[in-house]
Amino acid sequence: MGNTDSLPVISQAKSAVQAIAGDTEGARQTQLNFVKGCPVISQGVALGALIAGDTEYAKETQIYFVKNASNVIDSVPVVGHIKGAIHYACNDREGGDNAMKAASRTVGVAAGGIGGFVVGGPIGAVAGGIGGGAVMDGIISGADSAIHGEKRLYGHINSLDRAIDGKITAGEAFDWALTPVFDGLTGYGYGRAYRNLTANRAEYNQLKKTIRQAIEEGKLELKDGQTAGDLARQIQQAARELKKAVTDAGPQKVTKTTGTMIIDVEGNVHTGYSFRLRQALNIDAFEGGPSTTEQILNEQYPGRVPKIRGAAAGQPQCAEHHALHQFHRANGNHAVPKMTITIQYDGTNFQAIPRCDNCMKIGKSIPMGNVVTDALDGTNIPVENIINKACLDALMAECIDLCDCDNPHEHDE
Repeated sequence: MGNTDSLPVISQAKSAVQAIAGDTEGARQTQLNFVKGCPVISQGVALGALIAGDTEYAKETQIYFVKNASNVIDSVPVVGHIKGAIHYACNDREGGDNAMKAASRTVGVAAGGIGGFVVGGPIGAVAGGIGGGAVMDGIISGADSAIHGEKRLYGHINSLDRAIDGKITAGEAFDWALTPVFDGLTGYGYGRAYRNLTANRAEYNQLKKTIRQAIEEGKLELKDGQTAGDLARQIQQAARELKKAVTDAGPQKVTKTTGTMIIDVEGNVHTGYSFRLRQALNIDAFEGGPSTTEQILNEQYPGRVPKIRGAAAGQPQCAEHHALHQFHRANGNHAVPKMTITIQYDGTNFQAIPRCDNCMKIGKSIPMGNVVTDALDGTNIPVENIINKACLDALMAECIDLCDCDNPHEHDE
């Protein structure tokens, strides 16, 4: 059972090729495999069979689906190797061999894709993935044949041998032709994962370097045993909060906006946004009344309150005032924040920025805690989770590489 049988559109194209080649039984079998192996459709077919009272076919359908999923898991590096070891531990040598071969083959495709991406970018990654798969097929075929003392070919090598002998079917030829396509896409997926990992890691390291430099120059102070890495992650969290808010604003596509995150002594987070983003999100930041910063300043300077940017037009514009309002509502007007972080989004990048002159002036009267981003002006903040992003890209590559198309153990029907 080639896993291409379970892929929508591709399965139907394969059946068409088989029918044109005169293999009508193969075309029929491919579509039977499709309804049993394609996620959701398989479960729907099984449910329909149960309702109709055909429990045997329902069971057969789901056994096929599970075997198909097992073959996909085999091809995932590390996971497939662990699965292979479990097969061996259970005295299932064939299952262990299949998992080890499939997982190792994907390692070769991934290595080729990463190496190709480094040398030649996306095109190099595709070529590297194709080459890596072919090389691993040769290595696995040679090793397996040597160990067993007989011809045991794998992947491309097996398909080529069957083609030379005139034994290859139309369905197998279709799968063989698709193998380099899947290998190329998988190589690209791993190459992209590597690129994102290295790019985000470089930005993250630069952020930590800038923090350390600011500390050495006396512009920034870490407190309570905090490390540069701890602070970098907190700044990233603030940037991610702003990114989420910008995304939630939807089609209005707010750019050149800021977000402020204030952390209290208990570690609780209080977030605020600048005026345009609040409008886009329909946030009534101050509930029709004065902000807490206005209230505090009125108490401190009766009749001669320092001007707050935007307050005369209805509400303070800056994100800091929104965040302070949230903080004071939770902790009281006389509480002192532990830390303040302000991030700006310019439509492309997220950057640490210092407070504006007006907020600097207000900050002399209303404590804002350790305003760490005052010392990090213009520093880019990576908002992607480095490991999660790379793992997601790698997982996408695995989804693309659903078929180890010409793996001989997949032709059992």
